[in-house]
Amino acid sequence: MVKRVEFELHVQTLATYEQGTRQCTLGRFVAICQALGVSALDVLKDAMEQTEVPPHKLVCAVDLRVIMAGIDPELEPLRRWARNRLIADSKTPVVPLEPDEVATLAMFCGLSHEDFFQRLTGADG
Repeated sequence: MVKRVEFELHVQTLATYEQGTRQCTLGRFVAICQALGVSALDVLKDAMEQTEVPPHKLVCAVDLRVIMAGIDPELEPLRRWARNRLIADSKTPVVPLEPDEVATLAMFCGLSHEDFFQRLTGADG
């Protein structure tokens, strides 16, 4: 597998990743997954399921332009927030949202944190 990676990767380095004694950058993680012929998203999803961390407790990235294009009437407060955020910084249409920010926006829309997160990210559950 080490020979299939697009960058120089020593067997010892790979072993430290596997043992958890060294952290791997996201770019290297994706390249290693590609070399193994597996989806990086699937690996991350499986890891999240094993750790039992609910997805709505994670940071998510949202595209403000996509939010503004939505039509769900319950999400009107979210669209106003996105519009104001874009006015303040039109160069950054994709923004990260911390779990507490998601919870606050959910409250303004009258939704549970979990339901709001699912609508926000298009998650299945």
